[in-house]
Amino acid sequence: MPDDTPPPLPRPLFVGMSKAGRLTGQGLSDKAVWRLVKGAAEAAGFEGWEHFSGHSLRAGLATAAGEAGADLAQVMRQTRHRSADVALGYLRPADPWRTNPTQGIWGAPGKQG
Repeated sequence: MPDDTPPPLPRPLFVGMSKAGRLTGQGLSDKAVWRLVKGAAEAAGFEGWEHFSGHSLRAGLATAAGEAGADLAQVMRQTRHRSADVALGYLRPADPWRTNPTQGIWGAPGKQG
C-alpha cells in the first residue's frame, strides 16, 4: 500500500529569535547572516575578519565541494547559480596544484621523476 503522506514543507535551517528568546520560525535575514559570519570570524581570530560575509560561506561551500570531487553542475545546483561563469568565480582552491590536470602529466611541482 503506497504512502500518500505529502512530503514535509520546506523550512529554513536557521531561524530568527525574538528579544524574548523565542524562535520566530522565519528564516534569518541576509543582515543577520552577515552579522553572525562576521562575529564568528572575529571571535575565531581570523585575519581580515572584516571582509567575511555570507558570500564567504557560499564560496567556501563551492570550493570544498569542488575539491571533494563535485562537478560544476552539482555545485551550481547546491549554490543555486544559473551562470557557470559566475559559479566558477566562487571556486577558490587553496592549493591550485591539488586538482590541476597538468599534475597527472608532469607531476607535482618540486618533484623530480
